[in-house]
Amino acid sequence: MILKNKVSHIGGYFISTFTSSVVTFLSLPLLIRLLGSIQFGKWSLIEPLQLLLSQSILLGIDYGIIKHVNLDKLPAYHVFSKLYKASQPLILASLLMAFLVLRASDFTHYEIVWLLLLIYIESVSILVLSAYRAASLVQGYAIASIAKALIFLTGLFLATTWQNVAIDSVTDVLKWRCIAAVIAIAASLAAVMAANRKELCAERCGEDNSWKLYKNAVTYGLPILVTGLLTMVIEYADRYILKAYFDYVTLTQYVVYLKIASILKPLILTPFSLWWVTERFRRMEDADGGKRFFRNTAVWVLLSYLTAGGVLWFFSPWLISWFAPGVPFRADIVLMLIVSVIFMGMAYPLNVGLLNTGKTHLNVYGVLSGALLHIIFCFLLIPFFGIMGAAVATTLSYLAYAASMNMMSQRVYRVPFAYVGMLATFVVAIAWLIIINMTIRDFGVIADMGKAFLFLILLLILTVILNFRFRFAYGNEKNETAH
Repeated sequence: MILKNKVSHIGGYFISTFTSSVVTFLSLPLLIRLLGSIQFGKWSLIEPLQLLLSQSILLGIDYGIIKHVNLDKLPAYHVFSKLYKASQPLILASLLMAFLVLRASDFTHYEIVWLLLLIYIESVSILVLSAYRAASLVQGYAIASIAKALIFLTGLFLATTWQNVAIDSVTDVLKWRCIAAVIAIAASLAAVMAANRKELCAERCGEDNSWKLYKNAVTYGLPILVTGLLTMVIEYADRYILKAYFDYVTLTQYVVYLKIASILKPLILTPFSLWWVTERFRRMEDADGGKRFFRNTAVWVLLSYLTAGGVLWFFSPWLISWFAPGVPFRADIVLMLIVSVIFMGMAYPLNVGLLNTGKTHLNVYGVLSGALLHIIFCFLLIPFFGIMGAAVATTLSYLAYAASMNMMSQRVYRVPFAYVGMLATFVVAIAWLIIINMTIRDFGVIADMGKAFLFLILLLILTVILNFRFRFAYGNEKNETAH
């Protein structure tokens, strides 16, 4: 069933992304135990490469699907079908080129074949999921996301309990990732077709041909893709630079801290970003151009990040002891990485204007500044400060990224964001976090619950104050504008 209500949309995306991420999180301790520190360290470098190539070979047409369906009002099924067919020549040529390049690396032919197969399957999965988002087929999105994570977790569980299943190398991980993705895509397509056969079969795409749609999709989506790839530089470059100076054991330790902080992504960032793109188009049609909505959304997103991030930090010692026994807990590094995720997440609600047609290419400049600073900071800080240097570099880079995106967005489409109020809220919340943690030094679960409770009380008070302050301020701005 196609969900129509916007609350159902974001709720459905939240449930699916949160569930799949929890399952993925549960699979990581098994993966670390099965692979060991060295093989897991290698996988932590291969996984970003696979993600980058799977997205790159699409040239942004996954974003183009959303634009064609929500802005151009074209039917999702036929847009997907035509874009998929038109994209195959370039995708296959790109995979062939990747094969020739990887032959010169340390990969065996067997590993290269499985890696390229996974890259292709994941690119198809990205395209399918974008079509689901464009058509508000949350059911299909949820099935594909959750099933893929569950099947991979099942494989890991079997490897730990059944001697006939072995996952002890990067190649084995690639195999199971391929199997999980194929079954998940097939299951979601079967469910969507069964529930919406009449609607999908009745859709027609008019006179638009495949190459015309493909060209338009690339024109719109390529700048957003480049932005995403540059964001991946900020997200993953620290791993490669850290490995250049330290060993796989140190890299594994840092990746564990990253995984803890990254829990915020499925909680808030991913469901919000999935919902935000289409909702933003709708809100631009409001009487005030959506400005009140965009302003309030930024405030509530920040409060959501601070709430979830604070609770996560208090419970992170317990999570790390369960997630990766033997990895020492570093409260300062984990907090720094949580703040970096908050900065990264705030770039979305603070960027309104750069998603307009003809303006998406400007996203590249904002994220490019963050990516360049990230590389510079990493080379300056990691050799001297190790993991802490990587964490600081990541945090500063995401701050620069969010600030530059907002500055350019405001030039295109001005929104009266509550900058002072949001900054004050952030500073007070982080200071309160540190004070609570320094005052209550017990790291037991009961103590962590007490810390979280005290922190939530402060945020509740701040929420009441901000809610009154922002409503009053916005009302005055509207009255001044009217006069």
